[in-house]
Amino acid sequence: MSTTGRLPKVLQRLTEVAIAVTILAAVVVLLVTALADVPLDAPVEFTPDEDTYSLSSDAWGSGTILEAVGTARFTERSASLVALWAAAVLTYAVSAITLLVLLRRILQSISAGTPFVEANAKRIRAIGILIPVFGLLIQALHWATALVTMDTVAAEGLHIRASLSPNLTYLFIGLVIIALGEVFRYGSQLQADVDLTV
Repeated sequence: MSTTGRLPKVLQRLTEVAIAVTILAAVVVLLVTALADVPLDAPVEFTPDEDTYSLSSDAWGSGTILEAVGTARFTERSASLVALWAAAVLTYAVSAITLLVLLRRILQSISAGTPFVEANAKRIRAIGILIPVFGLLIQALHWATALVTMDTVAAEGLHIRASLSPNLTYLFIGLVIIALGEVFRYGSQLQADVDLTV
């Protein structure tokens, strides 16, 4: 068996291991989050009061910090924060497992010697759509966590806020993968034409 024949099988096994590890990690994190008395972190964006700090540079003069990003760690846990944490863990797990299952199916068809089939084009297109969707969903959960934090926390000298700023990297990656799916769709049409003429 050649190296190119073995590589898809090895990658297929690695995706199976990654799926199992993702499920195990999600279960462990969910159990720890729900049962153990561990502090939970929440993403926060804040602006410090200008009276509480000074910012200066020899080259640029004086300035102010307009926005900063940080993490708030809470030892007392609220039900809403635990629920948002659990939702984020489940979203990460479902995202990873869905993408890995699609990748595994693509690798199976490559191992079988049929990479250019319509099903692979659809799978690749689905991956290209799901990456930005899952990315936006995860960012929305972080935003919701920041909202819960903002509504319940007071920090002296800081103005805490929640802002949803979509990460366009997910969209760009998704578009590139969708374009790759179109290449596979075209390849599957060419393969079908070749199969008909043989």
